[in-house]
Amino acid sequence: MQSIADFSKAVGFGIITNAGADFTLALTDANKYVRCTGTATSVTIPLNSGVAFDVGTEIVLRPANAQVDLRVVATGGVTVNFYSPTSFGTAKVNLQDNLFLKKVATDEWDAWGNLI
Repeated sequence: MQSIADFSKAVGFGIITNAGADFTLALTDANKYVRCTGTATSVTIPLNSGVAFDVGTEIVLRPANAQVDLRVVATGGVTVNFYSPTSFGTAKVNLQDNLFLKKVATDEWDAWGNLI
């Protein structure tokens, strides 16, 4: 079985560990694998006018352990295309699964993964 580090190197993603609680995505997160270790972590996707990610940017978010409650929220004006059976405004990531984000337009992202 391939390790997370080996997978990240194979697809060209660097690894970032975020030990804090809530944070807003920054350009340094672009094309990275972000391991979230804070117990309750909300990751905010900012407007393009604040953080100008290139269209095509990909970010992988992962709750690093069973204590992480990882949610992704969009700043007003940002559209995130995803389906969650329990919430249409916030994407909550299932424990020990990844959330994949891909910027598809100026203020629009696609999100997929095992969401609850």
